[in-house]
Amino acid sequence: MSAGAAGWGAENLFRSRLEGLGLHAFPIVLFEHLVQVILTLPWLVKNLGALRLAPARALVWVFVSGAVGSSL
Repeated sequence: MSAGAAGWGAENLFRSRLEGLGLHAFPIVLFEHLVQVILTLPWLVKNLGALRLAPARALVWVFVSGAVGSSL
């Protein structure tokens, strides 16, 4: 999550240069999210057994907080 926040902050620093190159926010944000998925997927697969033991309420909270954090 912090890598995404850092990328989002850095994108704002270079907004005028990126617009000059024809890069808009959507592909940049999409790329940042893909990088986050790629970086966390090995950890998730490795710990899938522990994830199955987590209460459903905790998993819902993680999903909701991630979705709200991403949308903000």
